Amino acid sequence: MTAKSTKIVKDVIHQFVKLPGDFVETAVDTPLFQRLRDIKQLGFVYLVYPGATHTRFEHSLGVAHVMATALESIQKNTREHVLPVLGYENGECKPPSNNGNPDKMLVHKLCLFTSKILEELENLEGAAVTAALYHDIGHIAMSHSGEQGLTDLLLYFTPDPGITKSTFMAKNTRHEKLGIMMLEAAGKVGMLDISYKGKRINLEDVVDILKDAYDNRNGGCNSVKFAGYTDKGTLDRFLENVKGFKVKIGDNEVPEGTATRAIAKCLIAQLLSSPIDVDRADYTLRDSLHSGSRSGVWDINRYYSVLLIVPRITASLSEREYKVQFQVGILDKGVSVIESMLLSRVYMYSDVYLHDIGMIYSAIAARLLALLNVASRYIAHYAGMGDKDAERLAEKYDVLKALVDLDYVEVLSGNAVPASKTRELMLRVFTTLTDSPVMDLARRIAAGRALDLLSYLSSFPQNSESKADLERRKWLRKACASMVLASRALIFRRHWKALILSDERATRIIESFKKLPGELGGPEASLLGSTLDPLIIVHWGNYVPYKGEGKSKVYVFRRRNPLRPEELERCKDAKVINKLVGVSYSKILLSVPNIPGKAIENGDVHLHGWYWRGGKLSREDLEAASNWCSLSYDQLVELLGDAEYRAVNVATSLVESL
Repeated sequence: MTAKSTKIVKDVIHQFVKLPGDFVETAVDTPLFQRLRDIKQLGFVYLVYPGATHTRFEHSLGVAHVMATALESIQKNTREHVLPVLGYENGECKPPSNNGNPDKMLVHKLCLFTSKILEELENLEGAAVTAALYHDIGHIAMSHSGEQGLTDLLLYFTPDPGITKSTFMAKNTRHEKLGIMMLEAAGKVGMLDISYKGKRINLEDVVDILKDAYDNRNGGCNSVKFAGYTDKGTLDRFLENVKGFKVKIGDNEVPEGTATRAIAKCLIAQLLSSPIDVDRADYTLRDSLHSGSRSGVWDINRYYSVLLIVPRITASLSEREYKVQFQVGILDKGVSVIESMLLSRVYMYSDVYLHDIGMIYSAIAARLLALLNVASRYIAHYAGMGDKDAERLAEKYDVLKALVDLDYVEVLSGNAVPASKTRELMLRVFTTLTDSPVMDLARRIAAGRALDLLSYLSSFPQNSESKADLERRKWLRKACASMVLASRALIFRRHWKALILSDERATRIIESFKKLPGELGGPEASLLGSTLDPLIIVHWGNYVPYKGEGKSKVYVFRRRNPLRPEELERCKDAKVINKLVGVSYSKILLSVPNIPGKAIENGDVHLHGWYWRGGKLSREDLEAASNWCSLSYDQLVELLGDAEYRAVNVATSLVESL
């Protein structure tokens, strides 16, 4: 396919997604990207909203399209609205008539700098679209549920944490970071050689953009300082004595060309991760359409028409310098569409993302992957010690082997592993950890076609009656039963019961959970002591619609005061944004398998704001779990009753401890 050809993809949201032919061939039609066809965008939300079966593949294509369109609009709008007030005429920045006026010199310098940033944005278009296309490349099976499963605290509190926990998982399981490591490794061994409109894409530029978006590389890299050469007198006198300007990123003086390119990358990063980013622009509309909830609909074409670069100047007397910050902002006529965009996300969280039953299924999916991860590490450990049964299971179940091999991805991005080994392991791990292989294993477990795996877990360790081994065996049998009940819940749509809290107290509890597994105290200690059990799931979701601080702040450009843009929440045209600033919407649940036929006993838990959602597991499900995991039915019912009792106690104590 030639560089000049264009590939047109029919899309349900954007109608036509147009991409360069060489880009489709070298970036889209690759194994690492095509695997996203087998990862559902919303995980198990389709068990509540049947139409929500769309994938990360079409979402990523959509984000690439929105990025390309947004970049084009930003360049156009900045040239039409920003550069003219900085003295840009007839294709050039006109120098001020009075060269001795430092304010005018600063504006002239800013004009030159902004025009160079626009040139760099044009040069980086291919890298920007690649970063947008690959922004979700680090997702594994079950999307966010899979991500949460890999960080389930259960892995740290098994009978053998030295075997089951993974330092890599603790550090790197956010899909953004895993995706960056994948691209670094793929670039090292030549798995990706991407072209865009005939130009080869430098993967280092793509990685820089993704790091700026998700890792806050350089700690505020979008700040440029124009520093004067003198430090005399007050700020007014200082301005009079400025002899020239130095350009810095952070505390380091850099050539202007280096600064403009770095700023351009940061502006692209803002388009990937900010309150008005292209990722949210696509997924709110796409998830709304596929779920059937129309609450996420807003005007994306209006969004394109109001984006531009907003320069913002602050002066520092103490540091004797001007600080100029470049951000992706909006024209004053675009306030209403941005509020509409932000509100669409609020309503999508309310209606879809934090739906009670959808969250319960997501929690079950996360726990299933965590239990598979536990099983994979026990099997890999004992296979390495010569256990023949473990060796056979490790060879038979590809998903279990892939979960263990995820630990090596960080090593692959270095130079210690041969290129051929890196390519082989990358393809095997990331094409295995998609929805179909993982759900196929869940189906086998649910239908009793993985009894060798379940038998190994429930009888381990064999030929030992020591107190420690008896406790280990009891824990693993609960893990086995949980694995069976989770698999049957997902395959047969029989969710567990759950205690749910969704008021402001949920936000405070979740903030304490986020500290785990660090220093423990208060609710965290209660949680670890009482709920880290295979049969009890703690799961939560929360979001802040608009933080209104740092890179999460949106600025509004006005021609009458171009270098002093307004904060969105202070804009007189804003109608609802003030009600969203700093507000956190949260929901937390404690889920356990229900005992069929047992009525829900609220006790005092409802007095603390919690409410029950009943479960749908049947006696048949419990009989399968007990038979396959070396438990009697009565033993399993007793374990489930104990799990429910402890979940209720924890729910009560969490609220009382606030």
